[in-house]
Amino acid sequence: MPAEETNQTETGPRKSDKYIPWYFVAFFAVFLSFDAVFYYMASTSHTGVVVENSYQHGLDYNDVVSAAETQTALGWQSEITFTNTGQLELQLNNTGGDPVTAATVTARFFRPTQAGGDFTIALNDTGSGLYRSDQINAAPGQWEIRVYVLWKQQHYQVNKRVLVPK
Repeated sequence: MPAEETNQTETGPRKSDKYIPWYFVAFFAVFLSFDAVFYYMASTSHTGVVVENSYQHGLDYNDVVSAAETQTALGWQSEITFTNTGQLELQLNNTGGDPVTAATVTARFFRPTQAGGDFTIALNDTGSGLYRSDQINAAPGQWEIRVYVLWKQQHYQVNKRVLVPK
């Protein structure tokens, strides 16, 4: 009888099978490296507590709403201007369009994107409802200005974001 040729397949492991454990190691190494990058970004990008005593601020929210309604009821009109000479001006008129004079006006400058460098200045009454600061030497960039007015026990507040040129 002629010899039959049989096709035998290997029953042992293939050469590439010896790398399978390393595939698992590589997967977890990539996974851990992504986690490390995300951990680094999260831990270095946050500048700290956003608001001190946040619980109390939450409780005081109704007071903030009440103050905003009181300010709206005043009906005052205001316009903030940051001049090219580096001065801050506030034009303030009451409901009838008459200038509000002899008020105490302060302005707080702060950066919306980073902590530090904040400062407060006083604005001088120049008459006709116009309040002006001395020249301000603010660093170039974007600043949030919050102006506070106190006039005959009435409080008024207005905000404006300005760009200080280089």
